[in-house]
Amino acid sequence: MMVQSKEFVAIPVVGWVASMGTVATLRGFQEKFRVLVRYSLTSGPSAAYGRGGMILIVCFSFLLGCDNAGPQSGSPKGSAQAAKSSVSPISQNTGAETAQSVLDKMAAAYHNATSYEDFGTVELRDEGSPGEPQRASFSLATERPNKLHMKFYQGEVVCDGKQWYAFSKQVPGQVMLREAPAKLNLNQLLVDNVIGPALNNGFGGSSPQFLLLFDDQPLKTLTANAGEVTLEEPGRIGDYPCYRVRFTRADGVGEYWIDRATFVMRQMSFRVASAPQDGQPAAPPVTFVANFEHAQFNTKIDPVAFKFEIPQGVEQRRALMFPNSNDLLGKQLPDFKLSDMQGKDWNGQSLDGKIAVLHFWRANSDECKAVASSIQQLYEKFKDNDKIVVRAVNIDDAKLDAKTIEDAAKQLGLSVPLLRDSATEAASFLKLPPPPATLFVDAKGVLQDSILGGNIVAAAAATRKVERLLEGEKLAAKAEEEYRQQCKSYESQVDLAFKEQSQTTTVEQAPTKIAAKSAPGKLRMTPLWQCPFANPVGNILILTSSGDKARIFAIDGFKAISEIGLDGKIVGTHKAKLAEEEFFIVLRTGIGRDGKRYFAAFAPAQQRFHLFDENLNYVLSYPENALVNTHAGISDVELSDLDGDGVLKAYVGYHGIVGVQCASLDGRRQWSCRNLLNVSRIVPGPVGAQGSRELFCVNDATSIAVIDAKGNLRDATHSPGDGYLYYLTRSDATADGKFPWCGITFDPNPQQPLTGRFSAIGMNGRGELKWNYALPPGSQQAVDAIVAGRFLPGKDTQWIFPASDGSIHIVAADGTPIDRFNYGTQVSGLAVVEIDGKPVLLIGSQKGVEALRVE
Repeated sequence: MMVQSKEFVAIPVVGWVASMGTVATLRGFQEKFRVLVRYSLTSGPSAAYGRGGMILIVCFSFLLGCDNAGPQSGSPKGSAQAAKSSVSPISQNTGAETAQSVLDKMAAAYHNATSYEDFGTVELRDEGSPGEPQRASFSLATERPNKLHMKFYQGEVVCDGKQWYAFSKQVPGQVMLREAPAKLNLNQLLVDNVIGPALNNGFGGSSPQFLLLFDDQPLKTLTANAGEVTLEEPGRIGDYPCYRVRFTRADGVGEYWIDRATFVMRQMSFRVASAPQDGQPAAPPVTFVANFEHAQFNTKIDPVAFKFEIPQGVEQRRALMFPNSNDLLGKQLPDFKLSDMQGKDWNGQSLDGKIAVLHFWRANSDECKAVASSIQQLYEKFKDNDKIVVRAVNIDDAKLDAKTIEDAAKQLGLSVPLLRDSATEAASFLKLPPPPATLFVDAKGVLQDSILGGNIVAAAAATRKVERLLEGEKLAAKAEEEYRQQCKSYESQVDLAFKEQSQTTTVEQAPTKIAAKSAPGKLRMTPLWQCPFANPVGNILILTSSGDKARIFAIDGFKAISEIGLDGKIVGTHKAKLAEEEFFIVLRTGIGRDGKRYFAAFAPAQQRFHLFDENLNYVLSYPENALVNTHAGISDVELSDLDGDGVLKAYVGYHGIVGVQCASLDGRRQWSCRNLLNVSRIVPGPVGAQGSRELFCVNDATSIAVIDAKGNLRDATHSPGDGYLYYLTRSDATADGKFPWCGITFDPNPQQPLTGRFSAIGMNGRGELKWNYALPPGSQQAVDAIVAGRFLPGKDTQWIFPASDGSIHIVAADGTPIDRFNYGTQVSGLAVVEIDGKPVLLIGSQKGVEALRVE
C-alpha cells in the first residue's frame, strides 16, 4: 500500500533512443511516437483520463537505458519506475586511460561544474532513405544551484534563481510560473504533463546534459544494458581532440566522443542494424547522432540568458494543462463539421433537440478496441429511440479510404453509424485528447459528461449515463467537480517535485530483498500444520464466539473464501459469482445484537464490496449500480453498529471525493459524508456510554477525521508521527486502555521520494503519539499491515507487523519490542488463533497457510 494523494511519482529519464530494437521499429517510430505521446499527455489529471486515473507519462529509454519504454504509474497507487542500470565490464586499452576512467572523469566534470552552456543538434539518419536527415536544435545554459535556460523541441524553461517560467508551443496561451526551486533536479523537468513531453519527447528523446549535471549516478544510465564497453582510437570533433568510448548492444553499436582536455561530451551516436527476419532481407541501418560541439564548463554566462518576460494575454498557471474536452463541461458545444462515409458534410446542427453520444475512435488502437463493445451495446439499446443520436467518429488521416475505415469498424464490432473527422477540425474545436473519447451531449447541445481514454469500467457506464440524461438529470456538475479535484491533485504533485531535492530518475527502488529464513530470538515457534492453497492467499480472518471453537477463514484466489479447520484441513470453499472484472482480497466481519453474522469482501480501488451471510451465501453488492455509475474506487469497508440500535450496517470509505457512506445490509444508503478526500482507512471507535460509536477515518493520508453515527464530521486532527499515515487499527484488549491505537506511517526520503522510513506507531485514546517502532524499508505487502494477537500470558494483546522483506515483528501494546524473525518468503496474511489452549500464529503466503504454535 502506498500513500494515496501525497505520493510523488518519480519519472524515469527519457532518452535519445527509444529502445529501438529493429530498423523496422525505427521506420515506424515517428508515427508510433506521436500516438504514444498524445496518449500519455491525456493520461493524467490535465486531461482527466478516465477521471480518477493515474498520472502517466510516456518515457523512452536513455541511449542504453530501459528496454521497455511506455506509460509508467502512480497510486493512489501507481508510481513510475526508474531505469534499471548497472555498470558493464570494461575492457582496457594499452594507454593510460580506460573506458571506465574516461567515463568516470566525464561524470565528475559535469558533477563539479559550476556552470554549463551549450547549443547543438540531434539527427536521425536512415541509410535506406535519400534526402536530409531529421534534425532538431537545442540550447542549454545553467548555473548552480538554480539558474537555467533550456530550449528543446516544443518546450522552453527559464529560471532566474527567483522565478521559474516554462512554456510549450503546444499550449501557446499558457505559461508556467512558480517560485524557483532552491536546487535544480531532474524531476522538475519531467513531472509536468505538458512541459516534460515538450522538452523530451522528440524523435531523439531528452537532453543527456541535464542528466549528467544533476543526477548523482548518470553512468548507471549511460552504460545500462550495454555489452562490451571499450576505449577506441581517439579522434576529433571539430577542433577538439576526443576520447572515443564504444559500446555494443544486441541491436547496434554506439559511441561517446569525450573531450580529452575538459571531459565534456562532444558527440554521441548509435547505429541500429537489424537481422533478416521471416525470409526478408535486413533493412538498411539507421543512425542517431547528437552533437554538443559548443559545450563549455565553468564559463561566465550573460545574465540576460536567464531573463524572461511573460507575453501579454497569456494565462499564468502553476502547472500547464492541455486543452481538454472537460473544459467544456456544462457549456454549449461550439459548432463543428464532420463528413459521412460518402464525403458529404455533417454538422452539429443536426443534433438539435436530441441527446447525442459522439464516440471518437481510431483504427488499429488497442485503447479503442477495449471500449468498443460498450459503445456497441449502448447503440443497440438506443438505436430505435428517436430522441437519441449515436455516432462513431473516426479521426484517422484522410489517406485512409472509406472502405478501410468501415473494415476497421467491423473488426472492432461497431455497427454504429460512422462519421469522419479526417482533418481533426472537430477534435480541435472540442478539445479532444487522443481517442477513444466519448462525449455525452444533452438535447440543448450542452456537454454533460465524457469518457476519455480506454477505461473499460468507465465505458461500461456509458449506457447508464444516457439513461440519466433521458430522465432529465444534469451530469455536468458532478463531472466538473471530479475534474477540478483531479487538476488540484495534479498541481499538488507538481508542487512536491519543486519542494523536494530528489534525484531518483536513474536509480530504481529495487524490489525488497526477502531476508533469509530465521528463527525467533525469544519465542519458540513449532510448526503445527501446513494447509496448501491452489490460489494466492489474501487476509486471514479468525472468528471467536463464547464457548465455541475458533473458525479460520482466508481469501482464496481473489473470488473465493475458504474455511480452514483447526487441524489445517480445508472445511469448504465458497465461490462468489461476481462480474468478470470484480475480485476481492480483504475479508471483514461483524455480528449484530440479533446474533446474525455477516461478511464483507472487497479489494481497494474496486467499484463494489460484496456482502455474504453467516454461511457465506451471497447477499448483495454495494453500491449496486457502481459498475455503470463508476467512482474512484472503494478503499475500506467495516461492518459495525455505530448508532447502537443493534442493527449491523456497512460503512464504506472511498478514494477520491466520495468520502464515507453508510448502507443498510439490504443495500440502501443511509447517509453520506463527502467532507473527506481520499479516505484510505476507516476504524470504528470504542463503544460510548449510550452504546454508540464513532468512525475514525484516515483522510488524505495526513489527518484522522471522526464521524458520528449520523455521518456528521465531528473532529479532524493531523495524524501523529512523521510522514503519511496509511494504516490504522485499534484493539479493546489492553489492560489499562492506555494504548488502544496503532498505525503505520511512511516518511519519504527527501533525496529519493519513492523510498523512505516505515514506522509502526502507538497512540493513546486521545490520538497522541506514545511510541514509534522502525520497520524495514519497502512498502507493506500483506493485506493487513497490523494484526492484534495474544502471544504472552496476561490481558494485553500484542501488535504483529509483517514487513516487506518477509520478516515478522511482534511488539507489546506499549511499544516494547518482544521478538522478530524472518519467514523466508513474502507474507500475504497474518492472524493469531488459540488451538488446544495455546496461541498459534497463522501465516499466509503463496504456499498457503501455515500454523506455528507459540510457546
